[in-house]
Amino acid sequence: LNMQVDWTKVASITFEDVLKVELKQTICNPLSLGGFSLDSNRKFSDKCLQPKVKVKCELPIDLNKGFKDWVPPKDDCSLDPLLEFIVSNKICLDNISIITYRGILKKIAVSPFDFYKNKWIFRFTRMNDIVFVDEIKLDSGKDKSIFIYGGYYFEQCMLESSIDSSEHIVVTTKFGSNRCLYAAEIDGYNQSNDIVELKTHKQLLSARDNNHFRQTKLLNTFMQCHLAGIRQCIFGFRDQCNQINLVRTHSTNELEKICQNDWKKEKCLAVLTKILDWAVSMITDQNINYFVAYDGDKSFEFYSSKSSDHIPKWFIDYIERSLS
Repeated sequence: LNMQVDWTKVASITFEDVLKVELKQTICNPLSLGGFSLDSNRKFSDKCLQPKVKVKCELPIDLNKGFKDWVPPKDDCSLDPLLEFIVSNKICLDNISIITYRGILKKIAVSPFDFYKNKWIFRFTRMNDIVFVDEIKLDSGKDKSIFIYGGYYFEQCMLESSIDSSEHIVVTTKFGSNRCLYAAEIDGYNQSNDIVELKTHKQLLSARDNNHFRQTKLLNTFMQCHLAGIRQCIFGFRDQCNQINLVRTHSTNELEKICQNDWKKEKCLAVLTKILDWAVSMITDQNINYFVAYDGDKSFEFYSSKSSDHIPKWFIDYIERSLS
């Protein structure tokens, strides 16, 4: 990982030390605080559309259709939409330790079993008693646009009506001593108004394909669902021509049972709790940005640098008014 020149290394913890954690952290059902939408320009709306997933879809689905005219959405890691939701709904933050996104928590949690050893850097910033965590994007060097579009198009085909926005829920739950408030992007709702996660994956043609599917796709999908309290997921399997010919539905609990010999939920959540506790305990100055960087293999490193004032002033004003 290439660190910025003005970053100062403060501490590190080895992967082995993190894996020694024996805490049997199990997540309670996340409490929903509401939701919001972002349009194609990431303009915030306080209304969540709750798009419905079709009871039955027509196959095959050609994931190549429309790709040439597709404009990838803006890749924005800003916490601003979540902060807008908090202000708009006057969410009480008295007991909140961390404000972030589910995707960040998921990346930390799956680190012990991550087949691809993905690297990541997250920024931790303290304001009063709350720590804000956002992501510093790293260039993977790979063009994944066809697969990103395929997932997007599959979602559109699976919904009863097409939408031009991304839908998000906001939940809160506790990891160790830290109560987290975080947003999670969602795909749609079934006929019982339960959230459904939609995924695509290549066809499983061999034992190796099945092993890889369990160790990678199902790990990430399970943790993504578990952290948001999502109980059902639908997989569309694509062939070599990028055509979906098979769709399967699983409960989140089924995914954990299928993968019981590949990864452990308790270990993932224990590592997440350990890293959050470790990072938050060292953040002492709210005028400094802190960073936790994972090299994908050996260690988690903790850095500090000068503040970049990335928390918007309107949110700082809101916090100060709520405290007065």
